[in-house]
Amino acid sequence: DGKDEKELFEIFKSIYSVLQHEDILYFDITHGFRSLPMLALVLVNYAKFLKNIEVRSITYGNFEARTNLGEETIAPIIDLLPLSQIQDWTFATADFLKNGNADQYEELVKAYRKSVFTGYRVGDRKEAEALEKLTRSLRKVIDDFQTCRGENIIRAKNMDSLQSNIKELGMTVIEPLNPVLKKMEEAFGKFNSSSNCLNGFDAAKWCIEHNLYQQAATILQESVVTFFCEKYKMDIKKDSERKYVNMAFAFSYKLKNKETSETNKNKIRKEIDESEALKALMEDELLKRQEVIDAFNKLTHERNDLNHNGMREQPHASDVIKKNIRNAFEVLLGQFKKEDV
Repeated sequence: DGKDEKELFEIFKSIYSVLQHEDILYFDITHGFRSLPMLALVLVNYAKFLKNIEVRSITYGNFEARTNLGEETIAPIIDLLPLSQIQDWTFATADFLKNGNADQYEELVKAYRKSVFTGYRVGDRKEAEALEKLTRSLRKVIDDFQTCRGENIIRAKNMDSLQSNIKELGMTVIEPLNPVLKKMEEAFGKFNSSSNCLNGFDAAKWCIEHNLYQQAATILQESVVTFFCEKYKMDIKKDSERKYVNMAFAFSYKLKNKETSETNKNKIRKEIDESEALKALMEDELLKRQEVIDAFNKLTHERNDLNHNGMREQPHASDVIKKNIRNAFEVLLGQFKKEDV
């Protein structure tokens, strides 16, 4: 009867145990106890994740709302499937906002577009196409962040399309999706649509907010390097030129470090004197600031710790790594904003 937790779970197990992988379900809950519709909603969402089932129908015959037409008694059949679909969008929303994962959105949007174009669901075809277009743009932007595609991020190659798609779509008939579109606009609207190194800072911030700390450290540090390469007319794609920026930071740190011997400091000064690129970089105002040097050095340490899986002497604990990356981000963002990057 489902009169207590134990009996509810027995009903849950009884139904779940007979479901097969990728089953298609049609639920009629007309003659069930009033607690069972809620149990059914929980059950189908559980089975969606673990058995990849599809729910085609959840219906309820509302006998209390019956009407008489001549000799016939007619009771309306209520379609409760939208409740299950709202839950789908809700789970997808939570996953995106918390983890930055758009996989569930992609699947839902594809299914929505297919249902509209096949006539299975009433909807605006133009809106369905615009929604799918936006989702493709979102996927490209998130892929850029997750795989650290620096040039795409700084040049706003895919971000520009995403911003345009969000504005083009506006509000949709899918109510649970509208707040998410607003969140997307807030999160991605701050990115500069033209080439700008601060896009790398915004991408790093997004990664930190979604617990992608390895990506955050990489994107942030390489955006700093790219800034100096562009400032001093170096090729941002050439390792042979990017290395000068990394060397300049390393030399600045060692020259200011009391533990560096005078012999090593003299070697560093000699190497700087022999390179026009290094001399120019070492005179840069940003590279003279101790807080910038320390933050960059901290990022270097944490990137190495992450990339080497902690298999090194004195690896940092996870909470320390996260804290140091967040702190380095705050320092570098504050310093670079002063330069009107």
